[in-house]
Parts: sequence; structure tokens; C-alpha cells
Amino acid sequence: MARNRADWPTNAYGLGSIAALGVATYMAVRALPDSTIGGIDPLSAIIALVSLALTLWSGLLALKAAREQELDILAATQRSLAVEVLAAESRARTQLLGDHGKPIDVQFSLIAAPSHNAETAARLGHLSGVVAYYKRLLPRRLLITGSPGSGKTVLAVELLMALLESRRPSDPVPVRLPLASWDTDKPLEQWIASHLIETYRISASIAEALVTAGAILPVLDGLDEMDSSSKPGYSSRAGRALRAMNRYQIRRSKADLVVTCRTPTYDALQEIDLRAEDAARIEIHPVDAPRAEKYILARVANQERWAALLHSLRKREPAVLADGLSTPWRLTLALTVYEERDSTTGAYLRSPDELLDLGAQSDQALSEHLFRLLPQAALSATPPPNKRYQAERVEAWLAELAKFLNANASEGRSVGGRTLSGSDIVPHELWPIAGTRGPRLVSSGFVAVIWITGATVMLTHTEIGYTLPKMFGAGAMIFGAAASIYSPWAIYWPEIRRAEPRRLATRTGVAKVLAGTIIGACLSALVALFVEWVLGGLSTFQASIIAGVGGGAIMGATRAMEKVGLAVTPDPREAVRKDLILGLTTWPLAGIVLGTALASFSGIGWTFALALGLAGGFAAGLCGGFAGGLAGSRYIAMLLISRGRIPWRLGAFLDWCYRAGLMRVVGIGYQFRHRELQDYLADMSGTNGQG
Repeated sequence: MARNRADWPTNAYGLGSIAALGVATYMAVRALPDSTIGGIDPLSAIIALVSLALTLWSGLLALKAAREQELDILAATQRSLAVEVLAAESRARTQLLGDHGKPIDVQFSLIAAPSHNAETAARLGHLSGVVAYYKRLLPRRLLITGSPGSGKTVLAVELLMALLESRRPSDPVPVRLPLASWDTDKPLEQWIASHLIETYRISASIAEALVTAGAILPVLDGLDEMDSSSKPGYSSRAGRALRAMNRYQIRRSKADLVVTCRTPTYDALQEIDLRAEDAARIEIHPVDAPRAEKYILARVANQERWAALLHSLRKREPAVLADGLSTPWRLTLALTVYEERDSTTGAYLRSPDELLDLGAQSDQALSEHLFRLLPQAALSATPPPNKRYQAERVEAWLAELAKFLNANASEGRSVGGRTLSGSDIVPHELWPIAGTRGPRLVSSGFVAVIWITGATVMLTHTEIGYTLPKMFGAGAMIFGAAASIYSPWAIYWPEIRRAEPRRLATRTGVAKVLAGTIIGACLSALVALFVEWVLGGLSTFQASIIAGVGGGAIMGATRAMEKVGLAVTPDPREAVRKDLILGLTTWPLAGIVLGTALASFSGIGWTFALALGLAGGFAAGLCGGFAGGLAGSRYIAMLLISRGRIPWRLGAFLDWCYRAGLMRVVGIGYQFRHRELQDYLADMSGTNGQG
């Protein structure tokens, strides 16, 4: 029976250890006859050499155990990652293809470059056989090109999912990454690792180890979406990205990867001698009449309604219509619009024959007509959350988002050292749509209102005077308030935080609770003594103990439960929601405990004590210095300022857009279903809708 390669390290360690022991024994025996009194003690020499061999043996076994443990962790992480990616891409596939779940079996052909092509690439292929096509490549580097809407992303998703479904333990895990979100000043390996950390909650060390070991197959989607121009230059983001991909390797070999790009953009890069090296470039063919007919007939309920259109496609008359509906995206769009039915009677609202007249005009007229009807068709197919969703209003809201994204891409906007995305709508990072100053000012205003309210209540319960203690106390409170009010203004990109109660059951969680209790007791005692000094005549010993134990334990538990960073979730709205819950519950709760203790045992009054506790607790939560809340309050500030241009319940709107097929979920954010739709909406005029 053939030996398993996994047994070789074990055999090597064992044979090496036996050999070391044998050499030591042999040397000791050879040295014994030649030894003299006063020289080397033969018995000691034997013992020393045998001990050395055993030490080496133990060290090798320990090294082997550590190595096996590391490999076990990496393998377990790979398995878990594969499950999460497959689940996420399954949802993405359903959203791309609709409930029917049947993609068009598009064909593609190899377009060989003058040099640096992947070996053993077949000249022709099709979607259903893309996995076999990819596995033949040496190295496995594939570039998928095609016209807008030709199905590049669908082909990449089909390849990714098929690789996951047939994956062996030694195979890399394919992970799809949107290239538009890559800051090319960051190395490709580092960006891939960051994506694993932020999206899939993998630790930094494990993520780096997976990338370094070649355990991740990056599926890089949208090289054409990195720049606003369809003809990017050598120093463009796409140009820098392509050069980084060519340098990307694992040990001495080119690393495997998959890239998608529009044909015009890639052709423009090739004109300046930039191309994907050691890769097989394939070009997706337009959907011919037989495939289009098969796809349409499989989707519609009444085939007779589409008979005239199908006859026109077969004859390619008019040619503009045949070309305009030669991509999966346009075909899906036409079906969405012309299969719309009255919700009461079930009558079809439009006839596909309208496309025959439009097809005789121009491709632009055809696309604009379909895009104009899409919001209403989406509203009919997917019931909205409330009656305020009307076609004109939905179109205006989408246009506002699209204009913001396109402006980011064309102008290369950056805020606080971070480049704004031209394609991703990440809810907690969308605040610059309302300006770079307004949301930060409003966030600071939230904290200021809390302090002003608390100070007003406290002043009504404090005798006015100008004693040194009171002046010092007032100054200290003003300084604390000013610091917490300034914090939301100074922090451009607050980190998302969430509570994970299961962390309390860990050893680290228990230690943080105990540490928080001790530190909280000390701080609360100081606060109680300070209050006694300012107001005079109060007994604060019991208050300091109760406030310290209660408030400190809550603060310690908050720190123990608090997790910085994003969690992988099918709903990008969860990040803001959990951040607000953490910031607006835990620290105010600690403030209530502190205020209750002061009121019960210090005699300073319930109103005064609770105002003091709540002001400090809410301010601590919202300023983001100790707990979550700042990212959430920044999001709310953005909604307040942008009211009328985007919906107040933006999260619910984006979720509806996803369910209606207008957007897709990519990682931690949303993207327009197709860049063609985003460009159309961004170029619209008169988009001031009412929120």
C-alpha cells in the first residue's frame, strides 16, 4: 500500500531521532577505550551524549507538535471559511439569477496574448464546464472579459461555487473581493488578509498565514470599476492593480487568481503594454438567438406574448434590438420589466412588442427605457416596507447614491486618509454623502446635548457659590465635557463595535470583569470623595463601595463583551444596529448604577445623582472612547442632514433594493446590481426626491 505523504514528517522525525541516539551511543563507545583517568570520564561522556540526543529528540518532537497544531488551526480555519464563503455566494447567486436560479450557458473563447499565457488553455469553453477549463490551466490564473452585462460576475460566481463544492482539504478557498474597494497603495497580499479579517472575523496572524501559504484563491471582481475612465492609464488604479497581480506569487511560483474586467478597459490597458501575465484570457460571447430564446421561454408564464420578439431575435431584425438583448443582464432586465403584472387582476402591464419599436431607434434608447421602468417593476414584484415607496421617489433616492459613488470614482475623493469607494455602499461608512463636516458636528452635538441636560439638572440641585472647591469642580466637569464633545469631531472613521456575551465565559472575560470591578471601585471612590469635597457634608464611603462594585463590574463586563470590527453577516445593516445597542445600553446602564449608589448612600438626591451618572455614561458611549455608539451616531447624523435626498430608514430601503434585485450584497456593503444601472442613475437630471 502506498504511503500517505502526511506520514512523511512523522517518519522523518522518528528516523532522525533514532539516528541521533545511535550516533551519540557510537561516539561514547568509541571514546571509552581511549579515555584515561584525569581525562574524560567515560560514563559521564556516555550519559552526556545520550542526554544530548534525548534533548534533541524532545526538541524535535516539540517542534513537530507545534507545527502540527499550527497546521490543524489553519486547516480548521480553511474549512470554516469555505462554509461561510459558500453560504454568502449562494445568496449572491440567488440574487443575481432570481428565483429560477438558471444561468444562461454562455460560451467563451481564449484570446491569447503574444506571450506570457497560461499553458494548456482550451480555445473554447462554456459556463457549465468552466471548472474543468480552469483546472487545466498552468498556472491557474484566469482573466474573464466581456462586454457590460455579459455575465462576467455570474461566470466567476459559478466557478467559485463549483470549486468550493468539489474542494479537497489541500485546495485553496476561493474568496471573491471587489477590486473597487482596494487601496492599491496597500500590497495585494495585505489587502486580501484585511478582507479576511474584516469580513470573516479571522485573526490577523491566521489570515496572513493563509495568504502566505497560498490557501486563498482570490477572485478579483471588477478591474474596470477601479477608475472612472474606460481607458485607464499606466498610473491608474487599474494599472497599479494589474502590476501588483503580476508580482503576486506564492514562494517561487505565480499565485493562482481569477480576475474579471470589461473588454474595453482591458484592451486599453493592453495598448500601453499592461496585461495579466501567465494568465488565460477568455472573452464571453454575446448571447445568440437560440440561447436567448431558451432562456426567455424558461422564465415566462405566457410564451405567446414573447413570440414576436423571439422571431425578431432569430432574424436579427432590427439588429439594434438583437445586439441590445445579447447579454444576460439586458435579457433579465427585459423580463423583469415586461413580466410585471397588476397585483389585483394579474393582467400584464406592458407588452414585449414595445421593444420592437425601441430596438429600431438606438441602444441608448432601449437601455434608458428599461432603466426608467425598472423601479416600478421592482415595486410590483417586491412589496416595499411602506407606501412612501413610489417609483419616482425610489429613482431619486437611488440617483443620489449613484451620483455620490460616481463622484468618488471620478474625483478620487478621500476623507481622513481613506479613499472613498466608487461602488460600495457600506452603511456605517456612508456619512460623507452628507459632507465631511456636518455629520461630525452633529455627532458632537449629541454628546453636547447630553452634557448640557445633565449640567442643567445638577445646577438646579446645587447651591450657587464661588468657593474654590466648586470652581475647581466646575472646571473639571467643563474639561471632561469638552474632551468628550471634541472626540466625535476628531475621529473621522470610528470603529464598529458589538457585544458578544459569550466572551464573558472565557478566562479573559472573567479577568476583565474583575479588573473593571477593582478599577471602577477606585474611580468611583475618587468621584464620591470629589462630590463630598464640592458639596460638603456627605457620607460617601458606602456610595464609593456600591458604585465601585456595581458600576465597575458593568464597565468590566462591557469591555469583556466588546468586540471591535465587523462580523460576517448576510445583512450589512447589522453593524450599525449592534454598534448603537452597545453604546446606548451598557455605559448608560453603568451610569444608572453609579447614580443610584450615590443617591442611596450619599444623600445628594436621586435627580442629581442620576443626571450625573447618565451624563457620564451616555457621553462615554457616544464619544466612542470606551464603547460603541460613535459609528451609529455618525450614521444617524448623516440621515438627519440628508433627509429628503435619501430615505430616513436607509437600511430598510437598501435591504428592499437587494430583495428587489436593484442591488447586490458584497461583503459588508451593497452595490448596484450592475454598473450600467449606476451610471444611468448618476447621469439623471431632476433627482431631488422627497424623503
